[in-house]
Parts: sequence; structure tokens; C-alpha cells
Amino acid sequence: MREKRNKKKRTDTSLNKVSILMDSYKGRDNDKFDGAYPEKQDIFKTVSTENNKNLFNKCVEFDFEYLLSRKFLLGSQHLENVLVQSVLGRALNGHGWFIDDDGIPLKFKDATFDKVCTVLERMYPHLNNLDVRRFRNREIEKLTNHIFAYIDQDNIPLYTDTGGLFGVKFLEGKSAETLPFLKGMVLAGYMDSYGYRRKTIGRYKKDFGGNDLNIGGGSIYVVNRRQFKDINLGDTGRGEFTSANIRYLIELGVIKKESRLYKYPKYDQAFFRLRDGEGVSDDLAMMYICSKYGFDGMLGAFAMDAVDTYDKFLMEFRPGGMDGYLADSLQKYFIQEKGAPLVSNDEIMELIYFACKLNVPSVNLSSSHRRFVQVENGAVKPTLLMHRDFLKGREMPEFKLGFNRVNSRNFYNDTADRFSFISQVD
Repeated sequence: MREKRNKKKRTDTSLNKVSILMDSYKGRDNDKFDGAYPEKQDIFKTVSTENNKNLFNKCVEFDFEYLLSRKFLLGSQHLENVLVQSVLGRALNGHGWFIDDDGIPLKFKDATFDKVCTVLERMYPHLNNLDVRRFRNREIEKLTNHIFAYIDQDNIPLYTDTGGLFGVKFLEGKSAETLPFLKGMVLAGYMDSYGYRRKTIGRYKKDFGGNDLNIGGGSIYVVNRRQFKDINLGDTGRGEFTSANIRYLIELGVIKKESRLYKYPKYDQAFFRLRDGEGVSDDLAMMYICSKYGFDGMLGAFAMDAVDTYDKFLMEFRPGGMDGYLADSLQKYFIQEKGAPLVSNDEIMELIYFACKLNVPSVNLSSSHRRFVQVENGAVKPTLLMHRDFLKGREMPEFKLGFNRVNSRNFYNDTADRFSFISQVD
């Protein structure tokens, strides 16, 4: 009997893969492998890219092609450079096409950004790891130069001569009011700051339900690649690193503290978790900023979220991430030129308080940059614009959001409750 069940599961998985391939060839959008598997998530296989090289190569190629078949309002060059990062996350966690014929997820724990690029550059030569990193640096630099060129103007174009910022199609030909756009950028640049999250816990102490407020978090550090590999810390995004741990790693030279530009491949970036627990929902944060500062503020936050995504794999980078550095630069400019920061500490903490996942009601959704520009099955616009429509009071269709395939009606009902609760906070 067990053998029959296993054969049926293998047949179902194989048929699903064939069905998805056929749909992609015919231009039909199939989201079967774009979210959490319905099967138990505690069953998986840990595999190696070295010992299972052919399997890894095949999974990477099919997963990338599958993601390309989904519907995005993003130019092809930018989409390819973003999806490389998505494939890496799916390889590490056994998501998407990283599944065997028995329906068991495959976790390639030694997968890296460079290894994914090495596979893909055989089909797409421009996706070699150094060119992708350079491309991402250029896009962040282009945004930075663009906003400082218009920083004293009333309005800022959301496009350049090559199209919408970061290749986003719904930004083509659009402009935003400069101040709310920049406010949204700064708020999004600080909402992941571990220091501000600690301040938020200290200020509010309790969540909307009266329980102790809990917000997890960490920091991006620049690391010496050779020493970081030699010390073998494992996944630094799990567990907790104390202040003493971080100081020790600085003394060893593993973490580089000086605030300057560092260059790959001698150096790289790594996220260190400093407090266990869930962080902030980017979806809730975008919607809060939109309600408080208008759609132009939301677009600023969205632009900074793109910086945060591109920042993960660069040729040149700074401690704390380029999004934090850009937010600092904007704050300093307004202090020097206008006599006051663009955004106050209270505004930053209220955003974090509203958007933390474990506030009430809890929210298990935080869309990535590629999810915000993706048109989900059942939606009529990219997720970011669907969120804007909800805030405008429009009737929302039922569709699934994010990796966890959160029901849209449940999410928007929970969001409405959050807005009701925050309005009662002093």
C-alpha cells in the first residue's frame, strides 16, 4: 500500500512539472511552484551542489525559466537580475522547482549566489556573477544620482531615459511629489534597522493586544570572505549573536567595522541575527506609508525596497547596507540644508510598530521586490498597486499573496484591523 502511495505521489509531481512546462510554453500563468507546498514542510532532503551537481544545475535552470514565465511589470533585464536572487533563496530552502520526483523538497545548503549565476550564464552570458553585481551597483547609483539631482525640486520623475526606475514598467512616464517620496524612502531605509527596532520595543512595550511586544532583527555586516569561510559560522541569519560575539568577530578581522566602501571578492556582506523573532511585514509597511504620506510616499518606500533587494549582492558596498547608507545621506542633507531631518524618530518607530508581523492580528506576509511587481493569479495589477487600490476603498478580488499564499481578503481584513488599532494609540 505504501509503495502505491509513493508511486502516485511521484506520478503527481512529474505530471505537475510537465503541466507547468506546457503552460509556460503556451503563455498560461501557473503558480503551482510559486509558493509553499501543500505537503508537510518538515519533510525534506539536504543535498550538496558538489555531490549532486547535475541535479542542482537542472533545478536551477528549470526554476529560473519557470519564474520567467510568471507575469511581472518589470523589464526583462531587471527581471533576470532579480530572479537570480529568487532562485538562490529557493535552492537554499527547497522551494519552487527544487523538489524531487517523490514530491520531497531539496535543500541545497551549500548553494551560493555565484553558483546559481555559474549555472545560468551558460544560457544567459550576461548573468555571470560579476556582471550581475556590477549591474546592481549601477542601478543603485543611478537612483542615488537621480534623487539628488531633483532633491530641491517640487517633483521628481520616476523614470530616466532608459525607462522606469529599476526597470519598473508602471513607473514609466510618472512623477512624484519630492518630499513625500523621499520620506517614504527614508522610512523604508530605517524600518529594518535593528537599533530602531529596539527603540520601538522600548517605547511601545506592548502590542495591540496588550502582550509584550516582540520584534526580531539583525544587521548587515561586511565580512572578509576568506576568514568568514574559515571560521565556519554556518547560517548567521539563524540563532542570535550577542554584542560580545560581534565585538570578537571584529577583533578577529572577520567583520570589518570602518564606514567605507568595500569590494567583492575580497569582502562580502552577511546578515547576522541579533534578536530572534519575526520582523516587519513589508506589505503592511508600504500600506502604512501610503495612508500617512500618500501614494508618492509609498512609491518612495518601494524604491528603497528595491535598493534593499539589489544590495544583497554587489561589487561595492558599505557596512549596514546601501539602503541604510542612502537613508542616512538623505537625513544628513535635510539637517544641513533645511535645519531638520526629513523623518523623525517617532515616525520611524510608529511605522515599525504598525508593521511588525507579531503585532495583532499577526501577519505572515512580507512581499519581496519581485512580488510587489508581480501580477498574481486572480489579481488585475501588480501587488503594490493592489495594495493601493485597497486603501482607496475599492472592492478587492480574492487571490493569493506572497510565498505563503496568504488569502488576500484575510490579509486586507487584518490590515483594516491594524489601522483601527493604531488610531487608538497615543
